Amino acid sequence: MDDAYGDGICCSYGLGYWEIKDSEGVLLVEGGEFGDTESKNFKTLEFVSVENNAVLNEITLYPNPANELVMVNINTVSDVQLTLTVSDMLGRQVINPIISSFGSNGQSIAIPVQVLAEGYYMLNILGDGVRETVRFAVMH
Repeated sequence: MDDAYGDGICCSYGLGYWEIKDSEGVLLVEGGEFGDTESKNFKTLEFVSVENNAVLNEITLYPNPANELVMVNINTVSDVQLTLTVSDMLGRQVINPIISSFGSNGQSIAIPVQVLAEGYYMLNILGDGVRETVRFAVMH
């Protein structure tokens, strides 16, 4: 961001700021206190999901926002092995991958999130014919 006058958009002449959010309102990057130029790097990941997913029946995640644990319930059409990863909004993996088998009777997995900083995260579910992302928040 460039400011032609060189005084930024914060402090001396008001309380200005700028922010970039994704289509769901999740904050990706923000700023405002600078001289004539400010530059911030950020990265987004775009996961593609298959419409009418032939493998997954249902995914539920609760509580959202989470404090200590987030529960993930996955119900599949048939038995399938899935890898669950948690990444921050910059795409950095923040919890070791969880690999587990899921079936049509449903299965729940508890993911500890108490060590994560408050903020927004993505649960990525990957497997044969499966690529889904569920966003959630952590608040302590």
